[in-house]
Amino acid sequence: MKSLARLLPFLGLVVVVAAVSAGICLWVAPFVSLKERRTHDWVHSKLNLTADQERALKPIEEQYATERARLEQHLHMANVQLADVIQRDKQDSENVHRAIEEIHSRMGDLQKVTIGHIFEMRKVLTPEQYDELLRLTANALREGDESSHDDEHR
Repeated sequence: MKSLARLLPFLGLVVVVAAVSAGICLWVAPFVSLKERRTHDWVHSKLNLTADQERALKPIEEQYATERARLEQHLHMANVQLADVIQRDKQDSENVHRAIEEIHSRMGDLQKVTIGHIFEMRKVLTPEQYDELLRLTANALREGDESSHDDEHR
């Protein structure tokens, strides 16, 4: 029974790590990987961009993609660090908490760059397109990107 009592904090930590990982996926998913590319393309198609706008957005998109990839790598490294700390400490510890905070910080950096990218697009868009971009972004953040695609009928 005593070993079970010692195991419970570790199991609680595993649940927290799983929840953090799920949160990462849910929070960042609209802006990452192939799913991100499809969402991104979908948003561009919803804005009815002209060829000139597409050309003007290209360097903005390239800069964003480079920065996003760099930050995703930092987020991955923070997750690896957490995994290493969990294996080393084998219990809930200050090191574990610091590693989790580092993950949160990297997630925040990625979110800031993503939102900054959206705001940077304003200089290329018409006011109507920009309003639509903000609406689509807000919907994706509120509901997840799958439900934002359902607004075809709105």
